[in-house]
Amino acid sequence: MAGVDQIGGQIIWKAAIIPLGTSSYAVYNTARPENSRVIRKGPYEIFNAQALNYERDLFITFDELDALSLESLGHAAIAIGDPRNLPVLLETLRQKKNENRCYYICRNNETREKDIANQLGNYLVSLNNPYRIINLALPYKSINEALCKTPETLRYRLDNFNDLVTFSPEGIIRKTEDIKFIEDSVSLTKLELSGNLYTFSGQAPLLHRLVSDIISSNECSILYAGNRVQWKNICQFVSSDRTFGYGDKSAKFISIDGEHIQDQLMKNLSALLMLVESSFVTIVDLSACLPQTALSTLEALADLSEKMKLPIVALCNQKVRYFAESLAVQQLEFSYANDAEIEVDTLSAGGKPLSFIKYQGI
Repeated sequence: MAGVDQIGGQIIWKAAIIPLGTSSYAVYNTARPENSRVIRKGPYEIFNAQALNYERDLFITFDELDALSLESLGHAAIAIGDPRNLPVLLETLRQKKNENRCYYICRNNETREKDIANQLGNYLVSLNNPYRIINLALPYKSINEALCKTPETLRYRLDNFNDLVTFSPEGIIRKTEDIKFIEDSVSLTKLELSGNLYTFSGQAPLLHRLVSDIISSNECSILYAGNRVQWKNICQFVSSDRTFGYGDKSAKFISIDGEHIQDQLMKNLSALLMLVESSFVTIVDLSACLPQTALSTLEALADLSEKMKLPIVALCNQKVRYFAESLAVQQLEFSYANDAEIEVDTLSAGGKPLSFIKYQGI
């Protein structure tokens, strides 16, 4: 297409001519779509206004090429074209009012388009029409440019459109209770914990002796969840005068095994809560689990402790230590300091490194 620019020089365009009506059209320079120049001739008309007769949702673009790009992919679209077309579009929307249709206003980051999109959105609200302002083109300047350069990305956005436009990230979760931390040997023995997941990691025999000491101290009620062999080994080291029966400070055992440990726990914990027993700490022994089983179970335990508002302590072997601490409100690492001392490494409530000694058998 040949033409004359504003200073009288002849210019040659590789152009797309788009009819807008019986006596109007738009001419787009398509040689460089990222810097398109457009000339519109004739009275103001809405491009593809007949799409308003459809019952389905509708895209509203600013440029005719963008609307054509969406139509070529099977989506109904109209274009405002010249900003001075906005009153024409508003009147057309009033005449074609359809409260069951959702409008998707496609804009980029230009201030002019932002202002027009907001005006259009406010008008749609007055018509009781749902709408969303979206940007299908990013990182490009137009939908047509996105279609030309990365068509697979644009198609992905359109094919998954409903999921993408309804996506909403979650905000800050309000704290429901103060988190309690283990910061010394006394709090380790009493296990006065909040309804969160805690993880203890170390060698399995050491963790089992630790559970034996906690039970022997008679300072808290324990519900130990593991296999029967582990429970038998723990009981061998419990003080002979410690009661295992029902009471204020009892120690009980439930058997869990296999891959669906969380389902077994949910069933057993729900049963205990129904029997008005809630003042206990559940210790789940994952030290003998394969890493993959332990990892999936830890995620479920974190969710379970939050839902049931119960403290859960997971015993983990050292292979899953780093994953375990990423899910727990507090991670404690246990190791032998000498024959009678257990060294405990953790983080304090203030997030600072903390170490203390737990004397074995006390």
